[in-house]
Amino acid sequence: MKIFWIFAALFGIFMVVEALPVSSEVQKEAVEEELDLPEEAPPAEEETAFPRRNDSWGSKSQSNVIEVPVVCPEGQLLDHLGDCRDIW
Repeated sequence: MKIFWIFAALFGIFMVVEALPVSSEVQKEAVEEELDLPEEAPPAEEETAFPRRNDSWGSKSQSNVIEVPVVCPEGQLLDHLGDCRDIW
């Protein structure tokens, strides 16, 4: 059982060491390499076949309206169109 705890402790130490950041010099070099990319202008938006609509889901012109469920009177049931029909 002692061997298990020795391996568990070594594994824990290994996980802690792996989680620590690499030395700051290596990180600075990596950041400098990333920043050396040539600056390019962002691509312009192209006109698509379908123009953007202003009444999208995120627009403020729409309101949150929750439709009330339809309740039919006795002797009638709701059909697939949402109308009340007589039961036959």
